[in-house]
Amino acid sequence: MSSSVSIPREPEMVMKQRDGSVLGKKTIIKSDHFPGCQNKRLLPHIEGAPNYRKADAMPVHGVAIPTTDGIRNVLDLMIGTQGDGQQTRILWINLREEPVVYINGRPFVLRDVEKPFSNVEYTVRPFKNIFFRL
Repeated sequence: MSSSVSIPREPEMVMKQRDGSVLGKKTIIKSDHFPGCQNKRLLPHIEGAPNYRKADAMPVHGVAIPTTDGIRNVLDLMIGTQGDGQQTRILWINLREEPVVYINGRPFVLRDVEKPFSNVEYTVRPFKNIFFRL
């Protein structure tokens, strides 16, 4: 099967050919899940949900950026603690200042190719438009 579209083999060539309004020539997406960042003192350890914690005597839970399996594991734990078999209402809030996109169950974030370990500043673009462009 032949194709008239050539596929660049080098990452630099791919970036030069981009013309997106969010993922452009100077941006990359970077994995944002690092199991090694788990704080070993926080219990329980939940697979795919690093740094899971729960406030004492309050139905408030926290977690670093989880995988999609990690989200399921946290929800299973939260629903299991209800124990009454009733439908449970959960409000999940992400306090990240940047959009997170999931690819094959793993979280990725947009980064400047020159500063891959720094958050991208969104002061120029209206935040609401970014979500529709991803």
